[in-house]
Amino acid sequence: MYSNWSDGYITEIEYTANFYRELAPTHFAFAALLGLVEAPPTDRPFTYFELGCGHGVATNLLAACHPDATFYGNDINPSHILSGRQLAAEAGLSNVHFLEKSFAELADVTLPPLDFISMHGIYALISDDNRRFIVDFIRRRLRPGGLVYVSYNAMPGWSVPAALQRLVAETAERATGTVGQRIEHSLGILERMLTGQARFFAVNPVLKPWLDGMKGQDRTYLAHEYLCGNWHAFYAADVMREMGEAKLSLVGSVLPIEMFDDMTVPPDLRELVRGITDRALRETVRDFAINAQLRRDIYARGLARIDPAVQRERLLTLRLALNRTRELCTNEFNLAFGATLNVEPEITTPVYDALAAQPRSTLNLLADPALAKIGAERLLRTMITLIATGAVQVCASPEGDAARRRTTEAFNRVVIERAQSARPPRYLASPIAANGVPLDPIDGLFLDACRKGRDPIGHTEERFLAMGRQLMKEGKPIADAEEARRELEARYRTFYERLLPAWQAIGIATDLVRAETNPVRAAG
Repeated sequence: MYSNWSDGYITEIEYTANFYRELAPTHFAFAALLGLVEAPPTDRPFTYFELGCGHGVATNLLAACHPDATFYGNDINPSHILSGRQLAAEAGLSNVHFLEKSFAELADVTLPPLDFISMHGIYALISDDNRRFIVDFIRRRLRPGGLVYVSYNAMPGWSVPAALQRLVAETAERATGTVGQRIEHSLGILERMLTGQARFFAVNPVLKPWLDGMKGQDRTYLAHEYLCGNWHAFYAADVMREMGEAKLSLVGSVLPIEMFDDMTVPPDLRELVRGITDRALRETVRDFAINAQLRRDIYARGLARIDPAVQRERLLTLRLALNRTRELCTNEFNLAFGATLNVEPEITTPVYDALAAQPRSTLNLLADPALAKIGAERLLRTMITLIATGAVQVCASPEGDAARRRTTEAFNRVVIERAQSARPPRYLASPIAANGVPLDPIDGLFLDACRKGRDPIGHTEERFLAMGRQLMKEGKPIADAEEARRELEARYRTFYERLLPAWQAIGIATDLVRAETNPVRAAG
């Protein structure tokens, strides 16, 4: 299932072409700011290296968002590197470079000092030797003050599901057929054990929803997640110890909500967690408190501390935008320990309305009379809460908007053209957020039609037929042609009236006019 050169990693089937928002340098910098640590500036040239870049979607997208920076993507799979280079060439990106190297071979590559290094998921899927090569790479290449993002399967959340991983790997290794067929075979055995009331499932009820989740996941993802020859789940203290060998110190999670115990740790355990002075022990105890299954951490090589007054000033002036359409913005947020967080609508309503029109800073929002009476401190606390819960996102400095618009527009044109392919990219690049924005393939076809002045419904129907695909609704294919057209019309209205304005607010598809002069009318 894997080749000798892959050292235990799956190469029979290519990895999914995904993008993860937390890979963005703006995410790195905001996490560091919350942790009172200085980050490398992202409004000037910097260097960024992604270890295990897969098809290079993230590396290319982020390179489009930061045309003055230099990006490197490395992967051992030559098919992945070819994909990354092709996307870069089509998008006209000259600031991104792809390497086909093992982790050991990276020691001999000539590179400039690096400001940011990222690795999503791979740390838990490689051998002990390869982790040592990675740590050595970081030690030699990361400049003082640089940041590293590492995500990995975490304990204790994986302590029980790890048994499923082992059984999937063992049964798939002995099965025949393609990787997908072997995965199906393994899932079938797990399902039979569940329905047959195997004692392990009976005494661990968490496994049924876990198995249900596995059955709904992409088989390519499952192959890479469960079948690697070097699968691990780590305690935080173990990874902190290994990162320490590269002179790295933990800053905190790249996900803002995980930086706040009040939003993640059960109330009765917060005092216990906060009272532990040893950082490695505190993180480990905290992971038990929240049953951590995945850690997404930022480490720094040298902690350049920020004064709290400077932090406050920067938080007030950060440009912010909605992270969803206005209609999906809410005042209630479900927290990790089962509680619900309610934010006052007297604050969120004017905030959401203002950000729906255009990105603004908290300082700028205070110019609204409805928010001025709230006061700076209360509004700032609310904005941090909205960022932490994912309703609002941090944007890049406005000074670079013009340059970013040119490169992201070129990147997005390629993505939109590829929406008609059998394996379409699923993220556009925002020049304002300097991050990726999810793209449903149907919305990509709508956008393509709007730009070409074509009927969006007919264009999408035509392309779907050409690709041999069928429209789905609630997970089921729509067989009736009239029903399929009605569904497309409804989806286009949502795209045109809600999604497109949200995109335009963050710099995507700004060449389209949504007024009466638009040649493409909202269907219906």
